Amino acid sequence: MRNLNNQTSIPNSWQMPEGLGRLEAWLERKGVDVHSIKSDRQCLHFVTKLAGVCTKWPARGQSAIPELVRLQKSICPVRQSVSPHTGRQPWRAQPEPFLKSKGAASPVRSVDENILAEITARYGLEPRKVTR
Repeated sequence: MRNLNNQTSIPNSWQMPEGLGRLEAWLERKGVDVHSIKSDRQCLHFVTKLAGVCTKWPARGQSAIPELVRLQKSICPVRQSVSPHTGRQPWRAQPEPFLKSKGAASPVRSVDENILAEITARYGLEPRKVTR
């Protein structure tokens, strides 16, 4: 049998469902011949090995399609052109600002000046200037 791309297709091969198109494209980019996959369980095996994730396998005789759909959502997320919540493009979002210090932590966590002088003298360290 020949398909439209002039490739021979195996009559007993498993066809990827239409809803898993992004996962199929991801497997092709990883170098997998998706036309030679025999079952949904074999497809699940390829995805877990290539993505480096652990997953709960369905019981024997049950379909692995729900697990493939779940993995597709995490591996190949859909990029929206504009975020519905903020109105900006999600991949060009502003980075979160670093946490800034708001002064001394607390009097409980501060070191008494006498103890600090004793420690610096004992270990030969230069005393730090205490700013308050």
